[in-house]
Amino acid sequence: MLDLGCGRGAVLLAAARRLPRGRAVGVDLWRGRDQSGSKPAATLRNARAEGVADRVHVQGGDLRRLPYAETSFDLVVSSLTVHTIRSADGRAQAYRVLKPGGRLLIADLARTPASTPRCWPG
Repeated sequence: MLDLGCGRGAVLLAAARRLPRGRAVGVDLWRGRDQSGSKPAATLRNARAEGVADRVHVQGGDLRRLPYAETSFDLVVSSLTVHTIRSADGRAQAYRVLKPGGRLLIADLARTPASTPRCWPG
């Protein structure tokens, strides 16, 4: 599974606890101005504290240019991040890395522009 904008790992680690097999991958820019103290080391500390460090991998990266091959993940999740990606092409990266028949779960407080339906199959 892939968590887009994983921050300190709340959603990432919750998903990792529920994985019967495989890995939970978190990607984030980890910019200090977005969240105080949010960085890969903090996410990995939290993974160790939750007992899921063996299933968690974190990587710095821009969600608009994900460094993963097409159809790499069975599950892609994002919490409170997608609204920060303004372009439809950038948001489509989540779908690009999703395997056919996979699930895309997004929780966000803000709506994206009207062009969004072209990116997300419904």
